[in-house]
Amino acid sequence: MDKLKTRPSELPRIALCPGSLLAVQGQQEYSSKWAERGTNAHVDIAELLENSTGDKELSPHHINEVFNHAPDPNYFMQVVTMAKAIKDEFYIDDDIESIEYEMSIPMWREELNTGHGDIVIVGQFEIDLIDIKTGRNLVPDPHENYQVLAYGIGLWDMYQKPVRVVIADWDGGFRSVHISDEDVNMYRDIIDRMINESLEPDGIRNPTPTGCLYCAAFATEKCKESKEIMEEIVRLNKETSEGRRDMALLLKFANAARNAGERAKKIFRSDAEAGVEMPDGVRVSKGRSTQFVSDNDKAIEALNNLGMEPSQISDCMSISTTKAKAVLMRDYGFDEPEAREKLMNALAGADALEEKQTLGSVSYRETGEQK
Repeated sequence: MDKLKTRPSELPRIALCPGSLLAVQGQQEYSSKWAERGTNAHVDIAELLENSTGDKELSPHHINEVFNHAPDPNYFMQVVTMAKAIKDEFYIDDDIESIEYEMSIPMWREELNTGHGDIVIVGQFEIDLIDIKTGRNLVPDPHENYQVLAYGIGLWDMYQKPVRVVIADWDGGFRSVHISDEDVNMYRDIIDRMINESLEPDGIRNPTPTGCLYCAAFATEKCKESKEIMEEIVRLNKETSEGRRDMALLLKFANAARNAGERAKKIFRSDAEAGVEMPDGVRVSKGRSTQFVSDNDKAIEALNNLGMEPSQISDCMSISTTKAKAVLMRDYGFDEPEAREKLMNALAGADALEEKQTLGSVSYRETGEQK
């Protein structure tokens, strides 16, 4: 038998039914127009961003190209909206060292194929992994999405830096979780246990409608249990109005729970900033530490001492560190790390910098639950 291999994208399904890893081996994979649509959207978003980095707006030429080949107006609007949202949210940091698209990410397990990160932003102190989701199925939050967690672990192994794993939803929203030096082994152990369990011969057990919907094994005799469950779902949906109402309610509750969860996360972040004690099981992780100019007058004086004119470094009456760094690189021949270091040292020496610690993801774990 050939060496067992699976994609990191299969991990969410394996988490629901460990035995499905063995059950689907050797099955033919099928594409669909929706899968092709998602692939095309990933390519279009990457091209828009790759040609519109830094302070630039999205390229009108590339926007027009997307418009010309878009299958429908909704696709065009969502691709452009998502590209702009990603650029505005993640392409503004001064410490960005490089941006990679469709980046190959080696995995630490031989059973896992190499992953592919949609967008990887390498910063001086942290890596941002942005995974674009164009499907309409409910996608688990990052701290429970083992596909993107596996990508994050792979990036941590490559760079030895904390990783912020971000799911970019098709509606333009973002959900994230930070993988710190302390967290990486916890998530690695969870995925290792999951894969080890999936290699057991009796891995298929307790199949559920949710789990079977993620699996192709129900179409074969390899998984009789899931076939029976799927047939029951179809029968219920076709033959009774109660079945239709039940399935509609599931969708309604899923959307309501997701929206309520986002509101709850905002409240817990505000409580954490105010020093309010968190309820049992709620965890608010630390985000990134950012520096910003706190005193424009002191900053202008410090940068004047470096030979810069106010017109070169100010933007709407505020100091632009991006412009100041660009001047140091263009006029004084510094490379990017040298320019950043010289700039930050000058501002810090003039007492014109402040540091702010942001908050990261909000998660919940039952008290006493195994990590």
